[in-house]
Amino acid sequence: MLEGKLIRLRPLEARDLMLLARWRNDPDAFRWFSSPAIIADSEQAAWYDCYTKDATQRQWMIVDKSGAAIGTLALINIDYHHQSAEVARVLVDGAQRGKGYGGEALRLLCRYAFEEMNLQRLSVVVFADNERGGGLYTSCGFVLEGILQRAAWKAGAFRDLTMLALLRRTDGN
Repeated sequence: MLEGKLIRLRPLEARDLMLLARWRNDPDAFRWFSSPAIIADSEQAAWYDCYTKDATQRQWMIVDKSGAAIGTLALINIDYHHQSAEVARVLVDGAQRGKGYGGEALRLLCRYAFEEMNLQRLSVVVFADNERGGGLYTSCGFVLEGILQRAAWKAGAFRDLTMLALLRRTDGN
């Protein structure tokens, strides 16, 4: 378990699936995910079944100090040969946003990825107009690598995607 001052990260469990579906289907969050449709309970269960067999991804629940689940984040496309992964599925429950939980969770995840998994590079792709998401990543040290123009179809229109990355520091700090 990864622990910070405000939150801790625990591995995703089957008991979290209905909560995940509720969060993902919330209109305020759904608009920032690339999935084209809301997620049915059966789809969430089928996804979890595949997830548990896939060594290229890991997902955590963000839990507050009282033990309540308040969000989620993941590493996907984990590549141990190239020592890289993509940060994905970052979501903090609407009522808990703006309290510093997402930033602390992301910093914990990055530290774990670099120090425990020995990764060298983390990347993330967000909708270019997702100012909150982009701000979260840049506040944690991610830097802009490029814009993928009209790369995603969502809500009846093509949208640009922003690519950001964070490299493991090699100066010992």
